[in-house]
Amino acid sequence: MRSPERRGLVRCCGVLAGVLCGCSTLRVEIGSPIDHLRIYGLMPGITRRAEVMAELGTPQALARHEDGVAMFYEHVRLTEQQFGISLGKAFSWVDIDAGTLFKAITSSSGALHEAALLLFDGRGVLLAYGTASWPEVVGRGGGVQFFTSVRSVVDSSAYLAPPLGMDWGMDWLEPLPQLQNLRYRAGVELRGAPLKSGQRTLELVPLR
Repeated sequence: MRSPERRGLVRCCGVLAGVLCGCSTLRVEIGSPIDHLRIYGLMPGITRRAEVMAELGTPQALARHEDGVAMFYEHVRLTEQQFGISLGKAFSWVDIDAGTLFKAITSSSGALHEAALLLFDGRGVLLAYGTASWPEVVGRGGGVQFFTSVRSVVDSSAYLAPPLGMDWGMDWLEPLPQLQNLRYRAGVELRGAPLKSGQRTLELVPLR
């Protein structure tokens, strides 16, 4: 006959054997990758706006720049790594198959950010350009979700929002501080930028 300690050890081993571990990777692409080599081949004072659009495509945002225009290209690759634990048959002695119901997960999310800004004069001739690429930490999160679905648990809504130029009609429904500040917005804004940075500080957005 097994001793109580031995039965307890066997049960603990059964619990560990019933715990299933796994990982998931979620990827989201926003915009098109920026071809830095093509941009470096542009010649300020010579290259025209139509040539740039033929090479790089339609920009994500446009803004007035003195008597000309600024074109903004942006690409973000969001990656979220999830590590999950499913209980599986861990509670099989009480007829609970929790592994078919849910899993507990923890995750971290990061972004690879690329941006290019090109300035043109009133005749459509390139004045100057600049490019940059950098990694960002979006955040960490955790939760419990149904095992049959894999969803993001890190709030990346600031990166997934449509460009500013796509919701111009909705701007007129904003609260008064934001509405009054519309005329002062540059029209070119990086995804993920805090709402209270730069020109947005004029909006006096209340804390929620």
